[in-house]
Amino acid sequence: MIPFAVRFRRIHKKTVRLMTKPRTVEDFPLGYPRQAAFQVSKPSFSIYRSFNYLHARVLLELQDELRCLEEELADLDEEYLYSDDPRQKLRLMSRDQDMVEARIEFEEAAKKLENRHDGTLPNIHERGRLIDPPSRHAEKLAKIRMKLLEYDEMLVKARELAEFQKPSNRDYLTFRTWFWNKKPLSYEREGEYMRRRGDLITLRPRAEWGKFDGWIEAKMPRFMSRVGTALVTDDRPLTVPLVLPREGTSRHRA
Repeated sequence: MIPFAVRFRRIHKKTVRLMTKPRTVEDFPLGYPRQAAFQVSKPSFSIYRSFNYLHARVLLELQDELRCLEEELADLDEEYLYSDDPRQKLRLMSRDQDMVEARIEFEEAAKKLENRHDGTLPNIHERGRLIDPPSRHAEKLAKIRMKLLEYDEMLVKARELAEFQKPSNRDYLTFRTWFWNKKPLSYEREGEYMRRRGDLITLRPRAEWGKFDGWIEAKMPRFMSRVGTALVTDDRPLTVPLVLPREGTSRHRA
């Protein structure tokens, strides 16, 4: 009879061997799972759309919304500047004065509302303690601040996106050849992005681009003119990176 400790070690080794066996792209179900596995199998296959046009449309929309808010703020400034009431002009010179005038306007409006309802509304002073009325300037600037944060975040993201590299000819042709040969997606419009080469970017680190890549890029047109559109790729199965638990954790689970 085989001792328990020996059987345990054998089972443990077999389990670790199965867990550390690399999975190939073909091990994944056909569809998005297999395409995702292919794209993470090598850094050069991490090719995606940048959606530059949509980024530009959103930025232009936010830009014009800010323009409208800018004009509204300028109109409000002119309203106070050319007012016949000297107190209104002071609102441009003092934020505290602007808040005081906003308080006065609030109380006057509340009194008119109380009179219209025969005094059935809550007392103005009680309501005033609960509500701190913002000035028109403060309200407008709050809207501008929120819109600026949205615009600035989008602007910075677009700038970061512009720094991504375009995929090399070799990487793009390899990716496209695999895509059209394997046909992982059944809906044609979902795979149509592969034709939008001008909108594609790669996540491949810049440090991996060396002299050899530049030499390949220079020779690729001549090579393609000789062999036609067929692209010969390595027949070895592509493996997918696997994050493994530490050996101590595996032994514990076993």
